[in-house]
Amino acid sequence: MTLPISFQASVIPGKGIGETRVGFPTINVSLADVPIELEEGIFACAVKIDDDETEYMGAMHYGPRIVFDGSRSCEVHLIDTKVNHKPGSALIHVSKFLRNIQDFPSIEELHNQIEKDIDECKAVLAVE
Repeated sequence: MTLPISFQASVIPGKGIGETRVGFPTINVSLADVPIELEEGIFACAVKIDDDETEYMGAMHYGPRIVFDGSRSCEVHLIDTKVNHKPGSALIHVSKFLRNIQDFPSIEELHNQIEKDIDECKAVLAVE
């Protein structure tokens, strides 16, 4: 896999797990829109919502939700941003692979790892 990769994706309804159970709301995008060459993992990315030219920093999960039900998803947490409407689409620029998807013994440990992932995303995206 060669990064960066950019793709346009339709935003789809999520299960609310990121916000209600983990503490990090996400925008879920259609798996059908994810490029086939993108490997599963956690990534730093930049995101534009709908036709807005604002670019947001994001932390993206692509692959199975091992801690929960094992279903596959592609979802992005917009760092330090709250979206007040349901977007229709997202332009995602994936810039760096951070780590493989892994299991965690508790939601608290998952939450702590996501905080570390977000800090790494900020460091990566600040220099781009």
